[in-house]
Order: sequence, then structure tokens, then C-alpha cells
Amino acid sequence: MTRRPAPSYSLALLIAGVLLGLGLLLVLLGHPRLAYATLVLVFAVVLAILRELVISGDR
Repeated sequence: MTRRPAPSYSLALLIAGVLLGLGLLLVLLGHPRLAYATLVLVFAVVLAILRELVISGDR
């Protein structure tokens, strides 16, 4: 069985960090609905990373 190289999640983490910062900025500017929407996107990115980690662990 050949081992595959571990994937890098740096781009996904960078996107999540930018979205988190945008969400915090929107909270400070008084746009709570947009802030919640960006936080949902951050949650989706983190869940996608966790899903890939779990699937790769099963192989």
C-alpha cells in the first residue's frame, strides 16, 4: 500500500481566518446578519477540513 502525502490545509485556514476577521469587523460596524453569515461560512470551512481529516484517517 502506497502512502499519499498529507494534504496542506493552509489555504483553507487562511480563508477561514479572513472570513472570521470580516465577521468580527461586521459586528463592530453594526451588521449582525452579515456577521452571522460569515461565521457560518467559517464553520463550513472548518467542518470541511475535519471531514477530510476523518476520511483520510479511515484509509
